[in-house]
Amino acid sequence: MSALGLAPVEPVPTAAAAAVIGPDMAQLWQRFPPRASTPSWPDTEQGPEALLDRLIAAPFTVEEDRVARARRRLGLVRLLGWLTEHPGDTWQQRWLVSGADRMGNAQWWGPLLAWARPRNPQGGVSTSSNLRVCALR
Repeated sequence: MSALGLAPVEPVPTAAAAAVIGPDMAQLWQRFPPRASTPSWPDTEQGPEALLDRLIAAPFTVEEDRVARARRRLGLVRLLGWLTEHPGDTWQQRWLVSGADRMGNAQWWGPLLAWARPRNPQGGVSTSSNLRVCALR
C-alpha cells in the first residue's frame, strides 16, 4: 500500500477471466483488450468545477435540454462529492481508493448510492453516469 492507501496496480484481466463472465464479454475483451491502469493524467488532476464543465459538454452529452443538463450536473456533483471523501490527490486516486474500480461497471455505484441515499432518498444512478465514469477512466 502507498502512503495514500492505494493498492498496487492490479494485473490487467485476461480473456480467460472474461470467459468466466460469459461469451459476449470474452468476445468484447478480444476485440478491445483492457489497457493498463495509469495512476494519473491531466483530466484527473482538474478541480471539480473544471471537471464538471468538461463532463456536461460534448462529447459526453449531446442534448441541449436544460433540465437534463441540470440533472446530469447534480448527479456528477454527488459523484465528485462522494469521491472527495476518499483520500487522494487526483480523482483517479480517489476512485481507486473507493474500491469502485474493483467492483466493475455493473456495481461501482452501490457504495455511491449508500453514501448519497441518506442525503437524498430519491437519488439514483443512470446509465449515462456509468458511461461518464468509464470515459474518465
